[in-house]
Amino acid sequence: MAEIRKVKVYDIDCGCGGTHTVSIVDEWPNDRVIVRVWFGMATPEGWESWPSWDGYRFKAHRDRLTNPRVLALYKEDA
Repeated sequence: MAEIRKVKVYDIDCGCGGTHTVSIVDEWPNDRVIVRVWFGMATPEGWESWPSWDGYRFKAHRDRLTNPRVLALYKEDA
């Protein structure tokens, strides 16, 4: 199985003055999605999870997702 090194992510308002970085993990009818929160940092060894939010999943409407981009899960050597 291939190692996942990057993931497409979005911002979503967290409801308390900031945003969460999330990826879509499942799609439901009526433009609803299940998203996964990415909270941590990329290291040369892979994703370093910060467990307070990383991995949390919840339902959202697709129109709440903004700022699409690619998140590297591994820090490339400079």
